[in-house]
Amino acid sequence: MKKIIYLFLIVLLTNTGNLTAQPNIVVSPDSLYASLPATEFEIDLLAQISNFTGGTILIRWTRVIEQKPQEWTVNFCDKNLCYLEVVSTRTFDMNNGESGMLKPIFYPNEVPGTGVLRLYLQSETPGVTWADTIVYVAVATGVSGTVNIEQVTNVSVFPNPANDMLNVVTADTNLRGQWRIMDAAGKVWNRSDSANSPIAGQIPVANLPVGFYLLDVLNSDGRHIGAKRFGVQR
Repeated sequence: MKKIIYLFLIVLLTNTGNLTAQPNIVVSPDSLYASLPATEFEIDLLAQISNFTGGTILIRWTRVIEQKPQEWTVNFCDKNLCYLEVVSTRTFDMNNGESGMLKPIFYPNEVPGTGVLRLYLQSETPGVTWADTIVYVAVATGVSGTVNIEQVTNVSVFPNPANDMLNVVTADTNLRGQWRIMDAAGKVWNRSDSANSPIAGQIPVANLPVGFYLLDVLNSDGRHIGAKRFGVQR
């Protein structure tokens, strides 16, 4: 009887260790796009991180500003504090069940342009292996307009509407597959050269008539990832 109890305890402890080794850290969304007039004081985009691991974890964030006009300033706020642009990496603790923000603040200083910030996240808690990435895209337009904030899972496109060139940013910098541009009737106007092309990049749209289109994205296996609606305007 004692032997059976000992075996039961060993199995229970083993299963508990396996459960704690499986991270359950949720980041939502993993890609954000916002457009405001350059006269606005700031452009901020809010993502959220939540801890459901069953214990306290230590998260490190590292931000990389991939693109911005020289006149812009970009600060960053995590769940605890807001940091000036000179701070590129920090850590913070999260208790089980706790959520917190991950928010860059773009200050365009009345200068039109585009800012792209990529945020790298990773666990520094022993036994919890986890990493994720968030892409933030902020566009300051030269004319007044309405607020346009869009949450997407994998792909962001800008400017929207586009004129000559459509920029495509992906949360996963290594995402490859096939893209195609279709109109409302399903006509394909343009497509990538192969089924294993990089999704991120620039797509010429100067040859497209004014109107609305879908950027349809497939992975390298042909599985549909998603579609982004955008306009062409001149």
